[in-house]
Amino acid sequence: MHLDPRMGAFDAVMFGVEGDPLLRSVIILVAMLDRCPDRTVIDDRVDHMTRRIPRLRQRAVGNPLSPAPPRWETDPNFDPTFHLRWRRGDDSCSAVDAVLAYAERMSEADFDHARPLWEVAILTDLADDAAAFVLKIHHSITDGVGGMAMAADMFDLQREPASSPPSPDVPPPAPLGMVGRIGQDIGFETRAARDTVVTKMQVRLSACLIKCPPSSTAESHRTAWVRGPGSSVNGRIANDWLSNWGGW
Repeated sequence: MHLDPRMGAFDAVMFGVEGDPLLRSVIILVAMLDRCPDRTVIDDRVDHMTRRIPRLRQRAVGNPLSPAPPRWETDPNFDPTFHLRWRRGDDSCSAVDAVLAYAERMSEADFDHARPLWEVAILTDLADDAAAFVLKIHHSITDGVGGMAMAADMFDLQREPASSPPSPDVPPPAPLGMVGRIGQDIGFETRAARDTVVTKMQVRLSACLIKCPPSSTAESHRTAWVRGPGSSVNGRIANDWLSNWGGW
């Protein structure tokens, strides 16, 4: 069965505690622009960015009855215009103050968890005819460095930039039904339980080897296997390991 990638454990915890506004894990990135950008260009750049970074077209799908972290699933109803909003800024104060005040309010609002966890606001009509690009994105998608790279991909440093590379194909949506999601959760939990057992076995065996290093006792136990089970180095390690099995 093909398994979609899931959130890491740390990101899943942050995603799960967002009922409290003080615990929401969002990243806000602000880029000041010297003038209002062209709407068509912005629309094209946002669409290109979501094609190049497929995670921006994916939503987090969790199961409250399963301990498995939420799974990333391409949103079959993805609409870039929902995530891109044009707003008229406050020109009664400096452009920076107006943008930071807007970004502060933007950071306090929760995401729509039925959609990909990001949004962009383009603020226009600021003081001195400036504009601003404000990106809000969940920490499970990227960090601050990744957000800066996304902003750099959106804008140019020259008035007449070179032509943009062709956009990748749109990733096809592949939503799962209830049976498929339950199957993925069971598979994830089974693998997690197996990995936990294997890790504990490796830790226990390593502790036994440290306690009874073969190199230091091999000479004195050359005939240990003849004297009976458990009397050799390997036998003592096995007996010690088996005697501790009940503590797992």
